[in-house]
Amino acid sequence: MVIGKAVTVKTCPHYPYANYLGIPRMIEGYKPLKSYCFYPVSARVANFYNVNPENEGKISYAITTLWAPQTFNQADEYCQTRFGGQLASFKDARERILLHKAVFPSFDERSHKSLGFLVGLKSYFHAYPIFTDGTDGSYGFNRSETESDKLPRCHGIVRSYKYPIDSMQAVKCTHFFKFVCKGRIFSIPKEVQKYMVDDTTKQADSNDICEEERELLYFFHATKVVDIRDGSSYCIHDFFVSRKVHITDFQEAEELCRTHLGGHLLSISNSEELRFLSGLLFPPLNGSMVELELRPLGLHYSHGDISNFTDGSNGLYAIKEGYKEKNSLDLLGKCFVFVHLYNENRSAIWRSNCKAETVYKRITCKVRNEPISNGKSKRFAASGIGRDSTQSKRNWEQFLIMGSIGAVSGLIIIALYISRSER
Repeated sequence: MVIGKAVTVKTCPHYPYANYLGIPRMIEGYKPLKSYCFYPVSARVANFYNVNPENEGKISYAITTLWAPQTFNQADEYCQTRFGGQLASFKDARERILLHKAVFPSFDERSHKSLGFLVGLKSYFHAYPIFTDGTDGSYGFNRSETESDKLPRCHGIVRSYKYPIDSMQAVKCTHFFKFVCKGRIFSIPKEVQKYMVDDTTKQADSNDICEEERELLYFFHATKVVDIRDGSSYCIHDFFVSRKVHITDFQEAEELCRTHLGGHLLSISNSEELRFLSGLLFPPLNGSMVELELRPLGLHYSHGDISNFTDGSNGLYAIKEGYKEKNSLDLLGKCFVFVHLYNENRSAIWRSNCKAETVYKRITCKVRNEPISNGKSKRFAASGIGRDSTQSKRNWEQFLIMGSIGAVSGLIIIALYISRSER
């Protein structure tokens, strides 16, 4: 869509995971900003597995859709965290028209009687109106139809499909379900672009049982993973975040893995490891309403440097994947999450904000073990996957020993029986 001589409206090239009420639209050519995106969203919280609050020892599989209406400040903070911007702003009639065209369905669709979104303007008595991003709000203030005498007033844009007409309204500042964020255009850092090539390195794995931490509520038993290339192994501990385990950010999640298990947050070094961990951590959920599940990764990226995971693994593969993905949890996030999209039946690595209390419902820790010899691993040539056979060998040895003891005991009993019979 071309508006005027130099301004165009088209779909944003990258946008984070959110509950959109329309396609995120990019505005190009409107000064003073070269380009930016409008994101029309609602305050719905994504579905996740959770622990039954009435019984910490049981896992609740009930899926609940949570609607969390936002205050004006909460909505603006959401825009900052998720999109690297703030609630939408406009300084004149032309930009307001751009905003309406970008976020509302066309009048021809007539899918609503009316539809409205909160924008970043809050007006006070005897205070000059300014949007949260610093844009002059006098035009928006003067255009708004006032529906409340109480101050402060929160301003929004409205489209009526009945008449039809576009307008602005100033209402009492309470809670809002729908709002528009205005954020910058996503771009891949130059130091990451040069590494954007396909990764074909193969990893390895297994699923033997590891010792578990009693205080943690596991989703499945801690599992040993073996790399048959060098015999190294690690244990995967996947557990729920509950009242006993309170996590509010990336650092606290990493600290939990260190103090409770002597390990680190999950790391993913290549595509083979990603495929294996996807099958291990995200079992099929046929008929479920769960949209996605995720785990925080032990990786924090700073521009100008290719970081390693907290366990020392190379972070290049995860960083590449995080920036190649069209979607993310947070557009400008410097941390990463391993996510499974059930509606697409695939797993991916997404960028996320390092503070994510609402999404850390399950944590996966990786605990490195001492290297073991290749002779203890059974090989699977087709996939390069190895299963630790140490426990199986130990069980077989115990069976032979117990069998021998049983045979000797049986002979002694028979001999005593014969001896008594002869008497």
